[in-house]
Parts: sequence; C-alpha cells; structure tokens
Amino acid sequence: MKLTFCFLVLCAWWTCSDAKIQFIPVESMTPSDLLPPKQDETTKEERVKKLLKNSERPVSALWGNREDLMHGVTSCWTSSFVYEQDGKIHHNLTFRDRDKDKEKNNGEGVGFWPPNHLSVTYNVQGDRISVSTQKPDSEMDKGQQMVSETITGMWRILGSDHNCFLAKIPQKSGKEPCLIWAQGSLNQASIPCLSWFNKNMKECPENGRYLFSIYTVSCSN
Repeated sequence: MKLTFCFLVLCAWWTCSDAKIQFIPVESMTPSDLLPPKQDETTKEERVKKLLKNSERPVSALWGNREDLMHGVTSCWTSSFVYEQDGKIHHNLTFRDRDKDKEKNNGEGVGFWPPNHLSVTYNVQGDRISVSTQKPDSEMDKGQQMVSETITGMWRILGSDHNCFLAKIPQKSGKEPCLIWAQGSLNQASIPCLSWFNKNMKECPENGRYLFSIYTVSCSN
C-alpha cells in the first residue's frame, strides 16, 4: 500500500514538474487578445429582441463617455416597451432635461431636472438595430432634439446577455460611443455587459472614469 502511494506521488511530481505555464508578453499581444469572446449572432439578436420586448422591465442606459452622449444636458435615459408592429419595436424613451429645469426657474437650474420623453422605434436585424425617433405632438424641444440626434441611425450590437446589451451608436462629432442598456438595478456588479465594455478596447476605447458617472441628478425624483 505504501509503495503504491509513493508511486502515485512520484507520478504526480513528475507530471507537474514537466508542466509549464504560458504567459503572453504584452508586446506580443495581438488585437484579438484585447477583444471579448465572440457570440453567436442569432443568440445575440434574440436576446436583444427579448430585452426590448419586455414590458415589465424597461432598459436604462449606461454609457462609456457620458459627456459625449449626454453633453451635460440630459440624464437618466430609460426606454420602455409600448407595442410591436411589423417587426418593429416601439418604445417610450424618458429622460431628465436640464433645459426644462432652467425654463421653470427663470434660466437658473436648481438641481432638479424635470422628465421629458421621446418616441423611439427599434428594428433589430442580425447584429444591427435601426433606430428612429419621433414626437407625436408638435415639434421637438431642445432636449428631445439632442437625444434624437444622438441615438438616431444604425446601432451595431457588440454583445448581449440575459439582462443587458452593448451597442455602438452612430458616429457623432467624430466618435462612435459605446452604449450599454441594462434592465433593473444599475449596480455595476449585476450587469454582465460591463465586462464586454471593459474588455473591448478596440471598439470601446472610451475613458473608464466616465462609466459609472451615470447620473448627473437623481433619477428617482
């Protein structure tokens, strides 16, 4: 019995001593080493559609570089399902608008940004989302125009999970910001898509310090 045990220990030592851990030097890394693992396109599309069609759990926006997307004028973007028609998913996008705060206080903001909204249509096809906006009554105000100009166009889906997806929105001011839409709590620990954002240095090179500066004002007011 002792001889058998010693033989097994010797084999384990021999096997482990011959093993080598391979490290990739930073200078030897290829662009693909900096990308997250690929996802099946069909699964990615189905997940996004399921998220956008969920009437009970709207999706809220996290963003890479808040200043590029919000311009310090709007905050607290939340997109809620309204109905689906001819394969197009219609939402009501609500947000907080600093300009409306100033309008109510003679040009001086007091830190409470009133809610504003915009009608949005998503058409998900493969790894792309065609996004259009409209306002049902009268013409758009400044806040609605800013949000509309920022999100209108073709989005590219970079990754998706059970409660979130990461998309690259159309180029604005020479940049194509990455935008994370997530259900429920915006607790960073509960959003798998943050890892998609953080790992994808090629597609999402935005400065990480902006990532969790998601609210300029309280969204619960």
